Amino acid sequence: MTFYLVSPARLRRGVSVSFGAFAALACGLLAPGLALSAGKSAQPAQPAQPAQPAQPAPSKAPLQLKQILTHLERTSPELAAIDAQIAAMSAQREVVTKYPEPTVSLAVQPLPVQTRVGPQRLRVGVTQGVPWLAKFDRRVELVDAQVAAAQSRKKAVLARLQRDVRVPWSQLAWLQATADIVAQQSALLVGLEPSVLARLRIGQANYEDAQRLRLAIGELDQRRESLLDKRRAVSAMLIATAGLQPSTALAEPSFAQTAGASSDVPSVASLAGALAANPELVAATSLIEAARAKVAAVDVQRMPDFAFGIDWIVVGEAVMPNVADSG
Repeated sequence: MTFYLVSPARLRRGVSVSFGAFAALACGLLAPGLALSAGKSAQPAQPAQPAQPAQPAPSKAPLQLKQILTHLERTSPELAAIDAQIAAMSAQREVVTKYPEPTVSLAVQPLPVQTRVGPQRLRVGVTQGVPWLAKFDRRVELVDAQVAAAQSRKKAVLARLQRDVRVPWSQLAWLQATADIVAQQSALLVGLEPSVLARLRIGQANYEDAQRLRLAIGELDQRRESLLDKRRAVSAMLIATAGLQPSTALAEPSFAQTAGASSDVPSVASLAGALAANPELVAATSLIEAARAKVAAVDVQRMPDFAFGIDWIVVGEAVMPNVADSG
């Protein structure tokens, strides 16, 4: 088999250079290595070591988007704090609906007070306060409005956390799809390289065509590596946002999980409905309702409260007991 080194200038003049000298030089360089390899193979064989049992590697299935969102909802400190606030506010509902504690009073007169029925020595009383009944209603409405506002805020926070995970997940899907397309383009150009080199040998192409082809392949490979580097960075950001372990493996994302199966432009009615159901707007509306309930609860405080009680008075003997109304 004969090899030829063809330069563009000599190709145009039909001049070729034989590769015979380079082949001889290659054989001379490879001969010591072949002899060394043969010497190594001539050494006596070492006794075979007993095979060690293979340790099964801990296999963890890559996490899907749904699993990441479930883990985020269970382990988020922000959501746990809001749940604690909701529990505390709900417990206040039983407190605000209770009547005040009854009051027991005891009065002892060191110097008896003379009255017409006799000197007063001791007085014992029991009093029960009764607030204006509308105050109970306003307090309950305030607690319910505050609980509803906290629940709406929890939904808004959960939606924000899910968005912080879905956005990088979508970026991972886009980066992987783009890297695959670039790899297909590079493979297509690599497949064209033998044809270009063959045309170069027969004079139907020039050296610049081959160089441009190699340059295009290199640019595509470099772009694919850049996309994969970005994908690794986005994957690390997603793992940190979801509170996962750094060694957690993520499944390959797809556009069906991020953008949905339909790519139609949404209608104005659907956008209006989505805007009305926006968790941030719903949370803001709930805060407004809670503020209004607080104003109503404060306004009803101007109404009076009532107190009902019984007093028992111990009196001494009258000065003139046989005279009516004497003291």
